[in-house]
Amino acid sequence: MCVAGSFTGWDLPKMSMPYLGKNKWKSAYIYLSQGSYEYKIANSGNWSKDDWGNAEGLKGTLKLTTGTSKNAKLNITEAGNYGFSFN
Repeated sequence: MCVAGSFTGWDLPKMSMPYLGKNKWKSAYIYLSQGSYEYKIANSGNWSKDDWGNAEGLKGTLKLTTGTSKNAKLNITEAGNYGFSFN
């Protein structure tokens, strides 16, 4: 699993998400400054399989969005290190 978005230039391999077991993945932390971002999580490193997006906020529930441009959106009001998880 990989997460990519406006904060990575949509480069999937840049933020791969290691498998933690029990159907859970978690990314390394990335520093995000204040602002609005869009992102998706994909199960390939080149957008050739499924991806999830179409959610809002830091605790949004992503939906399967393969083949669409429905990105997840988040607004960062406090700059800091943020991680992404998927299960």
